Amino acid sequence: MTFADNRILMLVLNSSVLAALLLLPVPALADCTPIGQQVSTSRFVVSGDEVHDKSTKLGWSRCPVGMHFQEGRCVGTATLMTLPEAEEHARTLGKDWRLASVDELLSIVEPRCNNPAIDTALFPGASELFEGQSKYWSSTPSDVMPGLMYNVDFTDGTVDANSEGIPMGVRFVRTLP
Repeated sequence: MTFADNRILMLVLNSSVLAALLLLPVPALADCTPIGQQVSTSRFVVSGDEVHDKSTKLGWSRCPVGMHFQEGRCVGTATLMTLPEAEEHARTLGKDWRLASVDELLSIVEPRCNNPAIDTALFPGASELFEGQSKYWSSTPSDVMPGLMYNVDFTDGTVDANSEGIPMGVRFVRTLP
């Protein structure tokens, strides 16, 4: 089983536990402290419109496709693309930009954060893309649901699989030298 498959299984199990817990009084969640405020100097390095992850040796675009980094924030509107459109767009960018694998996308999910489940100091363009979701394509085909491709919803960090013709957000990555 891949990391993504294990995560999906855990989400199913967790949703059963969550349903049971919803019947009990639950204290308020603790404040979310984003990665950028805790370990950015040790793991992440901001370089203009990119974030370099020293742990994974990946360079991430700080803004989703359709937005550009300007004066500390992402401006514009994220462009939703089908998977083939996203792959074609990556080829036009050069500099070895590509779609991230599902495991690479999960490496920038901040589990202590929710809506969005990503450090907005590092990735300021994180926002709802459609219908309360913030799904981004990965390059990883589902091995449990043939014909579908994995995506990560940065609203809550969950993994799903969809057909490649559904428009979603795109965040490009490249392997650093």
